[in-house]
Amino acid sequence: MILIMSYIIRYPEFIPASIVVTSQNPPEKLEARTNSKIEKIFIKDHQHVKKNEVLMVMQSTANYKDILQLKKLVDSITPDQLARFPLSETSHFKLGELQGDYNSFAKAFQDEALFTRLQPYAPENIAANQSLSEYRVRIATLKQQKSLEQAKYEITRKNYQRSQELFNQGLLLP
Repeated sequence: MILIMSYIIRYPEFIPASIVVTSQNPPEKLEARTNSKIEKIFIKDHQHVKKNEVLMVMQSTANYKDILQLKKLVDSITPDQLARFPLSETSHFKLGELQGDYNSFAKAFQDEALFTRLQPYAPENIAANQSLSEYRVRIATLKQQKSLEQAKYEITRKNYQRSQELFNQGLLLP
């Protein structure tokens, strides 16, 4: 009886159904900002990567080794070491699309170094400081002169009041 029932009632071996597969760390979708070919891949399939790790290099007019070396150099320099930026080491780099920005930086850097070395406004600063010191001396002299004039005024006023009293008493003729 079981054999007859199993022949009549059939259960399918496969049941079609839709499912959604998830994981705790889903894969990330990456999109390039430019349309170009991949020049070099630095990672392997299913390799774990860290934040800010270079995954691949897209084909460009720049030499990727120069770009990575410049990034490493810029990241290693602190603001107080910026004056010692090795411009001569990086001047031969092939930076492709970044070359214009790098050239602007290099020119500004050289202009600042030249400005610091030559100090074109130093004579004007010295002249301005001398003028300030002369003005301070002049102000001190004028303050001294003012106090002398005030003393002279007080003496003249007292002399006038004395003469007025003598005149009022009839001791002094007009």
